[in-house]
Amino acid sequence: MIRLTPIGIDVGSRAIKAAQLARVSGGWRLHAEAVLPLPAVTFDGATNHWGVSDATVARLLEVLDRRGFSGNKVVLSVPPSKLESDLLELPPRASGAPIEEIARGEIARASSLAGAAFEMACWDLPAPERSTDATAVLAVAVRHADAETLIDPFERGGANVVALDTASWALCRSMRPCAGLAGTATAVVDVGFAGSTLVLLGDGRVFYQRHLREAGVGALHRTVAERFEGPEDAARLLLTDPSAPGDPARLAWIRKLISGYVEHLIDELQVSFAFAAHRYPAFPLKKLLLTGGGAALAGAADSIRSRLPVEVAVPRAAEQVDVPQELCGCADSIVHATAIGLAMHGRGGAK
Repeated sequence: MIRLTPIGIDVGSRAIKAAQLARVSGGWRLHAEAVLPLPAVTFDGATNHWGVSDATVARLLEVLDRRGFSGNKVVLSVPPSKLESDLLELPPRASGAPIEEIARGEIARASSLAGAAFEMACWDLPAPERSTDATAVLAVAVRHADAETLIDPFERGGANVVALDTASWALCRSMRPCAGLAGTATAVVDVGFAGSTLVLLGDGRVFYQRHLREAGVGALHRTVAERFEGPEDAARLLLTDPSAPGDPARLAWIRKLISGYVEHLIDELQVSFAFAAHRYPAFPLKKLLLTGGGAALAGAADSIRSRLPVEVAVPRAAEQVDVPQELCGCADSIVHATAIGLAMHGRGGAK
């Protein structure tokens, strides 16, 4: 009997990615996958209106049915832009202090959540470099109102939302086979359209996470589409394969545009890397993994590799889980990592 996971659903700003896994001897096998393109930005940071419509969920569930998904249990992730996160130093656990309760109060004050209904989770971190008896934790929280905005359309459509997870822990699970050696840290950057997310992994857990609001590739797509007065699909092709035959001046301009974006992304990353090196010197950063649609930018990985003294890779789905022959078209996917990790929720391993 095949043991299937719930369906991991990663709602992005340009597409919804879904994955369902089967538990097999020695690991995981991809059972079904799907990508549903979205016609417009799902998350609008300018107006704070976001979410998916009932009609979009209905379309998605129809696609899942056609693509061989089984059951109606799903796991969703909180959009990084809606997730409050804070590093806290709390009393020693040995003191008997109610750590989770104290963390709840601290993140409410630090994130202006006081008075709001919210869900919180926290987990212990390695002790910082300086000697202290405090319990270091990373706490995350989401407002009930934001969670309901995401969950309700799925529930109305007939899905059973069994868990709401974080993208950081989903990436921790899916990227485990690709991470660096024990005693080192691995950075994962999910390069998205409306923003990017940096997650620092080590010792089988999430050490640090940061949403890079200004590091999405959406501005690049819009700039290319406007300059050449073409559709977004054409802009995406130019950004991912500017070496294709065409006007040399146009190709040079696109390469320069991508180079500028990469420089900005590296500047953002180095700020976080410096913080991590100071706080976790026992876990030196050795590896950087790029995922998400933006990781396909032509030359981006090579450019980052030339600028940072770490191993840089763009893991494919087949490096995260076993991909059977009937799904070989997904083997090279770089957009399913979060959905794969969501499907692993509660099935052993990390959080």
